[in-house]
Amino acid sequence: MNAKIQIPRSWKELKEHFGDPLYRNSYFLLLATAIPSILGFVFWMIAARFYTPSEIGIVAALISAITLLAGFSRLGLEFGIIRYLPNEPKKGELINSCLTIIVLVSALLALVFIIGSDIWTRSLSFIKGSEFAPLFIVFTVSLALAFFQNMTFLAFRRAEFGFFQAFTNSGLKLALVPFFTSLGSLGLFIAWGLPTVIAMLLSLFVFMPYLYRGYFPMPRVEKRVVNEMFHFSFGNYIAENLWYLPSRLFPLLIISILSAEMTAYFYIAWSIASILYVIPSVVGDSLFAEGSYNRENLKSVAISAIKFAFLILIPALLFIFIFGDKILLLFGRAYSENALDLLLILVSAVVPFTFVRFYVAVQRVRGKVRDIVLSYLLIAAVSIGLCYLLMPVKGIAGVGIAWLLAQILALMFVGFRFITTSKSQERERQTVTFIRELHLKNYFALRKLVKGMPEEDMRFFHPSMFNQHGLIDIVDLAIFLVSLTPLRNLIPKILPQYYVVGYFYSDNLTGFAYLRFRCESASLGIYVDKQYRGHGIGSLLMQNLIDYAKKRKLSYIGLTVHRDNEKAIKLYKSHGFKMVSEGLEEWKGKKYETLTMILKIKGVGI
Repeated sequence: MNAKIQIPRSWKELKEHFGDPLYRNSYFLLLATAIPSILGFVFWMIAARFYTPSEIGIVAALISAITLLAGFSRLGLEFGIIRYLPNEPKKGELINSCLTIIVLVSALLALVFIIGSDIWTRSLSFIKGSEFAPLFIVFTVSLALAFFQNMTFLAFRRAEFGFFQAFTNSGLKLALVPFFTSLGSLGLFIAWGLPTVIAMLLSLFVFMPYLYRGYFPMPRVEKRVVNEMFHFSFGNYIAENLWYLPSRLFPLLIISILSAEMTAYFYIAWSIASILYVIPSVVGDSLFAEGSYNRENLKSVAISAIKFAFLILIPALLFIFIFGDKILLLFGRAYSENALDLLLILVSAVVPFTFVRFYVAVQRVRGKVRDIVLSYLLIAAVSIGLCYLLMPVKGIAGVGIAWLLAQILALMFVGFRFITTSKSQERERQTVTFIRELHLKNYFALRKLVKGMPEEDMRFFHPSMFNQHGLIDIVDLAIFLVSLTPLRNLIPKILPQYYVVGYFYSDNLTGFAYLRFRCESASLGIYVDKQYRGHGIGSLLMQNLIDYAKKRKLSYIGLTVHRDNEKAIKLYKSHGFKMVSEGLEEWKGKKYETLTMILKIKGVGI
């Protein structure tokens, strides 16, 4: 991933651009969210022609309640599925366990909301015992499942299926909105919710089986889902619900404090502004997914994501500022007169929001949930608190002011955390981490590190001078041990020699790399302890080997890597290795596809 963003100028560059998972998934996520947002804009524009502001305000409050409950009911499993699905052997069982949990929790929360509706908000107490009640439960469950399915598609790195789901949902809404006008607010509620149910079922019984062969939805709950995923997911669950809490509570607060009409004006302005918020949100989600696959280049991926987001965001911001009043006029003069100031304030907040969102995506990849929770807690507390204070004085514009100030304060917080954390990490790197050549005294630490390799890492590291029992044979052992001493230069050139370096953290060997060379050619191996990966250690070790090869005036370095070891292949390519052949290798009774890669050190033909 190159941090430099360029507009593709040829078919080849365009193909490479769309071939990059970050950009490809970002585009499909953008389409999966932007197109529904745009079609949603059209949906509400049509609704404004057929329904009164009061009816629209009531349905907007119901939708906010449903999205709030759907968010609570997912329990953060949408983040766990992105993190754990890529390496999960029983993907169908994992997906079904998550879906089962979400169905049970969302149905329960919807029922509790209906029973206590006169407590939560008296303006919506009419749904108890009415036709709204069963629809409210079904729509809540369907929305929770649909969103989880969308993140599952992203976990498979196939965000286009999320686009198909969202397009189906939004298209059906447009088709249905004129047909239930005689039912008033109930008709508008059905036109909004029924397409969500259909799109969810389409994903469940068509898209998922197509994407993952042999999949069939079956209720089940695996204990390991609870034990493994909740530990990672729960912190993100708290953080994400804190993030969405203000936007989902605002319509409920407005309908309680002001009126249903003001709720409609707010909801339309928020829906328009949300089209801009889609951009950093989906690129941030794609950054999270791609960063989980490519942690070693996380910084470069994050810089690319920020540039990519603002490349789209800046023209969109200018368009809203210039034509915002004209856009609101499409809904009616009352919307333009009452919601313009709010709209301009909301779109201004997207700039600090973008930086906060990317900071959160990076922290998710690193597993640093605490800062995410604190950032979103700050936004929720400030925006909701100021909303209560400003709304009676400033009306719905006060809600926008509260939201903008909350985003600015959050940006200041994450900026402070980023600076202090970066300085701390730099001091730590300078004082306790270093690379040095290994000597005979390091042999047992090296052997311990190798013998502690997980089974999968042993497969990727094979073939090498090592196996699970130590060195392959006594001759190689003798040569290797001599290579760790000053006697290395006495080894005849017809025999191989080893150059071995280690990466130390607080005097603990956490990774190593070696060159096995003879005459002008060499082979290599690199290994980093699992808990220290994602910090560029492998790249540093690789560069050290290449520098040594140049010093020894070697002609080339060759290696063999398993085709499914994507992270290693990316590392080798980033240092100039080229694929020269393909093959097969047997490991413990199974055959794996391999690639032979070579790096030319001097201009010598191979």
